[in-house]
Amino acid sequence: MKLFQIPKPRDLEAIHFDIDRFDIGVVVSFGYFLSPAILESFTKGSMNVHPSLLPKYRGAAPIQYAILNGDQETGITIQELHPEIFDAGKILRQISMAIPSESTYLSLESILAAEGAELLVDTLRYLDYFQANAQEQDTTKATKAPKISKDMAEIKWNQITADRLDKLYRAISHQYSITTNFIEKRIQLHNISLPSELKQQKIRIKTANIKVNYSPGTIIYDSKSLDSIYVICNDDKLIECRSVKMEGKNEISVKDWINGYGVESGKMKFESL
Repeated sequence: MKLFQIPKPRDLEAIHFDIDRFDIGVVVSFGYFLSPAILESFTKGSMNVHPSLLPKYRGAAPIQYAILNGDQETGITIQELHPEIFDAGKILRQISMAIPSESTYLSLESILAAEGAELLVDTLRYLDYFQANAQEQDTTKATKAPKISKDMAEIKWNQITADRLDKLYRAISHQYSITTNFIEKRIQLHNISLPSELKQQKIRIKTANIKVNYSPGTIIYDSKSLDSIYVICNDDKLIECRSVKMEGKNEISVKDWINGYGVESGKMKFESL
């Protein structure tokens, strides 16, 4: 078997191969349309491995949106390539799986990549059968998963809940760091998590001796344990953060940041960008 790999997607039309036709075309996380001429060169068809249960989450970021939306289930779809619409071809195979709790993009991607590779090999093994039984997608159930943009990581504290920020961090921080403002400088928040209700109650009790301005963006911490800071979101709940990176500086622990910048618990806050 000969395998031909396209070196750069933008060179699609300029590529010349030594043979006129191919057996099967396979794309994974490709993001470019193949021209009708290229599609027609595959004598046994072409397919895409897509990490969602199509027609849900057509587009570039299905894993991110599954996490952002708090989905309990996702899956893998093997679908025929459509010449005009991304992720709209007939479905050859589809499997579903539960999304583990606290999944990040990277952890879920790893699981889906392994499942997708196995499903692809099995589909190719019995390709004639699956092509004969391919199903059209229900376009009334189609949803979009467009590219993640950098501005999605810029936090507006009076508009975001703690739960939403936790999901956002798990979904996109591999690509764009969660960013806000502190004393008129940009700062990235790292190692973010959502504290349990019990932990939120405990930190409020421990900081009850300070006058806290409970407006969104306010920073509080336990002076006896500087492992974490807690930030108040617009639902009055807390998000936890363990390290930060000031603009132009290296990432540091919140303890070093508190000491270095004189951060006062309950009196200082992050400002929306």
